[in-house]
Amino acid sequence: MCKNLLVFIFLAIAPSLIFSQNKKDFKKHLSDAIKFFNEDRFDEALSILIDLDKEQKDDFEVEYYLGACYLNSENLSTQRKSLPYLEYALKKNQLMLPPDLFLDLGKLYLKIYDFKNADLMLKKYQQSSIFDEQQQNKLPTYMSYVKNGKKFFKDTMKIKSSKLEDKINTDNVESIPFITADGKNLFFTRIIKKKNTKIDSIKIVLKSTKLLDEWQEPENLFFEGYAPGEVDIQGISSDGDVVVFKFRSSLNICYVNDEMCVDSRPIDVLNSDEIVSGVTISYNHKEIIFSSNKSGGTGGFDLYHSYLVDEFNWSKPKNLGTKINSKFDETYPYQLPNQKTIYFSSNGISSIGGLDIYQTSSIDGKTWLKPINLGYPINTYDDDIFLSVTANNQLGYISRTSPDDVNNRNIFELTFPNVQPYITYSGKIIDGISNEPAVSQINVIFSEAGVSKTIQTIENNIYTGSFMLTLPLQDGIIVEINSKGFYPQKIVLSPEKYNKFETIMLTNPN
Repeated sequence: MCKNLLVFIFLAIAPSLIFSQNKKDFKKHLSDAIKFFNEDRFDEALSILIDLDKEQKDDFEVEYYLGACYLNSENLSTQRKSLPYLEYALKKNQLMLPPDLFLDLGKLYLKIYDFKNADLMLKKYQQSSIFDEQQQNKLPTYMSYVKNGKKFFKDTMKIKSSKLEDKINTDNVESIPFITADGKNLFFTRIIKKKNTKIDSIKIVLKSTKLLDEWQEPENLFFEGYAPGEVDIQGISSDGDVVVFKFRSSLNICYVNDEMCVDSRPIDVLNSDEIVSGVTISYNHKEIIFSSNKSGGTGGFDLYHSYLVDEFNWSKPKNLGTKINSKFDETYPYQLPNQKTIYFSSNGISSIGGLDIYQTSSIDGKTWLKPINLGYPINTYDDDIFLSVTANNQLGYISRTSPDDVNNRNIFELTFPNVQPYITYSGKIIDGISNEPAVSQINVIFSEAGVSKTIQTIENNIYTGSFMLTLPLQDGIIVEINSKGFYPQKIVLSPEKYNKFETIMLTNPN
């Protein structure tokens, strides 16, 4: 918020009032406060104005400058304190107030979701004869936030939002959360602020595991061949086995082996002059959906997808089309394990402020439905990005600022009311003699009325033998494991195996 937008010269002096101190002293103190205000020394101005307000309530200048000082805070709770003072000034003598005050109040009302008053203030600014041309050009955007906000608050979802515990969130910045499909592992980035050093901060990638419904102390995820702080996470597969990361301008894929990410290789279709803003890798590790400002797109950043052609090469990226992509920006995609649902951020569809999070689904993998704004409290007046969701759609994790700490991002957990009937089945496949990982192909077969159909095929982690299946809750599902040199195994998924982890030992015919 710009201080100079709030400065104005009163054309009239308030009538003399009786003070415990004489009128001359009152004017001097008020003059000092206004001087501090004009020099951006808001705390010093506020200290004087609070004392003056105690001595004499309802002085027009004191009330206005008190409100203006509070309004210039970066803290939303402090900004809220401005409202009774500025509302008094509006009621007392609206004509003496600068037009830009209406705009600033309109934006504050938007932040606290008071759309009626936001609409009123923005229209007053629109009707003013003196305005900033740059701000006036932004007015249609603010007005659209009011319109969309009214709708999405009316249709808001009953979602519980809570900040994660101190093991996850610190005084540093925690961002880019990725939750595994089973909700048991959370990957995220922490930006540690440094003092009295040559560098301002360092980024580290962390992983926390949930045990007995409680997140454990995060551990570092290291990247083979890279020093801590050199890489940025761009995406993680829903089983937590494959990571897409950025090193300088190069985007790479690697495989998680305990606390180390190994066997990194570049993703050729992502390494170009274009900027990539978020990557999601599919459940079977064979498709990526990413945001890029590639030339020939619909707008700024669009969503594209590409398929794995062979071990090292990906297909030419294809734009997901105008059902999803607007003339503005679509960024930070996240694909559910069903490979039919995508969450992403956009500022070009029907936002209630900046980037909002949307959900879209595909019936056939090619045609996408119209995206749905997820509404409040997922979306706010500020930019909302980095949402990842468990397979059953029960829990989501998002990085955002707190209303009272706009300079620091932390991770919040969202609890959704409508849980989807999905289960997970996970484990690791090993050689029954050596206990070493056995590279395997895992087929999921659905059998009904004597007819069997393969509905899913994945491969396990070649370094750890681990795998994770995310499946609809239904009877008749068989898991078939094939590994070269071993007898095949078939496992009937009965209820006692739902959401469980098993070690599967293969036997060698020799």
